[in-house]
Amino acid sequence: MRRFRMPGLVVLSCFLPALAFADVTLTMSGAGPYLRVDPTDVAGSPRIVPLADYGFAPGSTLRITPLGDFHNGIDGDIHTPMFAVFSASSVLLAPNLQQRVAGALDAGTDTNSGLTCPSGLPTDIAEDFFVPVGGVEVVIPAGATHLFIQPVECYFIDNSDPDGDYAVSLAAPATGVSGRPIARLALAAPRPNPARGETRVQFSLASGTAAEIEVLDVQGRCVLRQSVPAAGAGGARDVRLQTGGLRAGAYQVRVHAGGRSESRPLTIVR
Repeated sequence: MRRFRMPGLVVLSCFLPALAFADVTLTMSGAGPYLRVDPTDVAGSPRIVPLADYGFAPGSTLRITPLGDFHNGIDGDIHTPMFAVFSASSVLLAPNLQQRVAGALDAGTDTNSGLTCPSGLPTDIAEDFFVPVGGVEVVIPAGATHLFIQPVECYFIDNSDPDGDYAVSLAAPATGVSGRPIARLALAAPRPNPARGETRVQFSLASGTAAEIEVLDVQGRCVLRQSVPAAGAGGARDVRLQTGGLRAGAYQVRVHAGGRSESRPLTIVR
């Protein structure tokens, strides 16, 4: 079967100051398209982002960056790129239709999404654009209220995300209350994951600001917090997080620094 070779919301509780929504990380499904679905296939829902909920407005520049990867059922958990389209509504029509995004608005550089697998039906719509591994910056078009995002793929029923790291980062230029630029933050998946007693949290900052690492349980409660002191300059940080006091289960590791937050899933085993 031919496959493309192309290239729930992170919890923000735990008594932290309100963010300016300069950056948000959202989980992605490797099995959720907004494009046409093959009649032999079964697919989930794409990520549909209500722009106003995160402070993103028409006319502003939005940076969209894929994170992690998904397994396409054939050659491993190595697939990252995405397609995206802005829309004037959240309506998604039936999966057998070629134009499913009812309010689709043109933005970015046009791309061709190819054919469904295995039936070879056209999926391409004129309004969407390609999101490569390194990300892309796009001006949000007038009238846009939502952003639809999906993996680059043509067959979805056997897709999965074994390590739970497939996600998308949405960021717009912003400043903190003092007028200084908000520090750029990049967070890697914790390792080892699953963790038994200890895991390493690796992240990088464009400045030497202090950071805070938190572990959230499935109810969004902060069960572990560790402060990371300011450094003399920006760059990579590598922090050992002791998890021996936590029960086995699913958690989120969140790093908060310079007015921005990033999260990654973590599993604790015994």
